[in-house]
Amino acid sequence: MKLLESLHKNATLLEPIAHIISNEDHRAIIDLRDKPPRIEPETLAEKISESHLNLLKGAEVNFVANDPSFGGVLFEKSGVGIGISGSSTGYIYSHTTLNIEESDDLYSAFKNQKENLSLVDGSSDIKLVQPAIKNWWLYIETF
Repeated sequence: MKLLESLHKNATLLEPIAHIISNEDHRAIIDLRDKPPRIEPETLAEKISESHLNLLKGAEVNFVANDPSFGGVLFEKSGVGIGISGSSTGYIYSHTTLNIEESDDLYSAFKNQKENLSLVDGSSDIKLVQPAIKNWWLYIETF
């Protein structure tokens, strides 16, 4: 699984960034898709250096956020769609238990949930995590 291999390679490098963002409120983001990268709020921008941004780029992370819906710091590796519809995969960092039920096999669980989505209510929201290494999970979500 490429995502897990990538996490093993980058977790130690990304952990200091996770600590910085976890100490910010739920609005904290680093968006490397914007040129120049957007860092909010200003208190976070003051703490994030060019070196941090280069680490994120080297790890092929597109977006980082303090995400209360997961209960940790989200590191998006891949995302498609627009703000109201799409999907995202990457890593979650947290010192505590996440707000999402864990799965032993992220992709099988995703396939099962996708097959059980209700076409009647039009819902396509799925959030899944898989434990990876201490304080790190893999995630997949659709919205």
